[in-house]
Amino acid sequence: MTFTENLDDIVQRNGDGLLARHDSWGRVRLREVATVLNGYPFESARFNKDEGFPLLRIRDILNDRTEVRVTGSWDPRYKVNPGELVVGMDGDFNCALWQGPAALLNQRVCKITPHESIYLRKFLNWVLPGYLHAINEATSSVTVRHLSSRTIQEIPLPLPPLAEQRRIVESIESYFTRLDAVAATLERVRMNLARYRRSVLRLSFEGDLTGTASGFPLRRLKEVADRIQYGYTASATETLEGPRFLRITDIQNGKVDWGSVPGCRIDDSAENQFALVDGDLVFARTGATTGKSYLIRNPPKAVFASYLIRVRPSREVIPQFLWYFFQSDRYWRQIHTLKQGVGQPNVSGSRLAEVLLPVPPLSGQQRIIAEIERRFSVIDEVTSEVRATLTRFAGIRRSILKNAFEGRIARQDPNDEPASSLLERMKLKRLVVETPNHETARLQPGA
Repeated sequence: MTFTENLDDIVQRNGDGLLARHDSWGRVRLREVATVLNGYPFESARFNKDEGFPLLRIRDILNDRTEVRVTGSWDPRYKVNPGELVVGMDGDFNCALWQGPAALLNQRVCKITPHESIYLRKFLNWVLPGYLHAINEATSSVTVRHLSSRTIQEIPLPLPPLAEQRRIVESIESYFTRLDAVAATLERVRMNLARYRRSVLRLSFEGDLTGTASGFPLRRLKEVADRIQYGYTASATETLEGPRFLRITDIQNGKVDWGSVPGCRIDDSAENQFALVDGDLVFARTGATTGKSYLIRNPPKAVFASYLIRVRPSREVIPQFLWYFFQSDRYWRQIHTLKQGVGQPNVSGSRLAEVLLPVPPLSGQQRIIAEIERRFSVIDEVTSEVRATLTRFAGIRRSILKNAFEGRIARQDPNDEPASSLLERMKLKRLVVETPNHETARLQPGA
């Protein structure tokens, strides 16, 4: 669907503050301070990966690179150079200063060239996304939203003096540079935490944390499982009648929302055969999550689908211990060699049964579980803090832009800005996770 509302009404509502302006500024239609050029409908028959000139499509705008080239002649007007402002006219209406190679402007992408004696390109780059977002929100759509160049041309932009535009751009870039530096540090912390999590599991099942590499016996999964079984073939329904019918798609990010799992019709004997109980593990047989497991905890009345494999541990192993093993590199190194299928990866129950794992006594398993969970709790706490801080950054960015467009950011001392105080308060040293002393938690074989 295309945009049909009145732009001035949208600016008047100014829901998130990003359409504001200082009282001393006027407003100007974008067409009065810039030219808008729609992309050219290059024929797809001219597209290829290796020859011709790079082609800038909607999907490329935020990636700073192109994936397709176009052969043949072309009009120089449609060439986009690095640093020029482009807007996607379908979907989310993304806007960016193009940072990729010189490329040709494809259809459904437009190039905006401001008259920089009146309106700075960098200032327009910071102002425009708020208006495009507001237009997007006001565009009703059943499928894909569409933006017209006429709508873009009629956007009522704020018009501060040129010197004020320069000060605003410099201030925004200064604040955002510092925010980006902190965000990059937090992303490195998050990646280090993920590596640390893998390290804890590796040391638990093949290293110094447990001593498993130096003496605990290796057993095949089939030796410590009471049952390894494929799931039930049935048609799921949206009714609440019958047991829940757990499918691969119902397991998202290691969690199941049982309330959204559909029911199925199944006779009593089959239900007894395929019923899930507390402590079962289910594995994805195929697809993007092939080999991943999920530990069943206090399930409702439920059975599992045919593209899952159920492993029911024997009394020799604690289900939580098995589940942690199935997240470790020691398991994944084996499972990668067990995947079958020329097309889609696949793991069979018979091959899964051959996976080797260390099996200490139950007391040793309990100590391993306790140590993993102790360290994972620290990881989860820091990960949560990092995630919350990165989320707050989005609010800080909006606040900075709102202040800028209200004409306040260039008149303030940067040391008084929210971004500065936030960076001071964060004290990133407190987010550093120290390498644990693995020897203190070492378990001896036979413990």
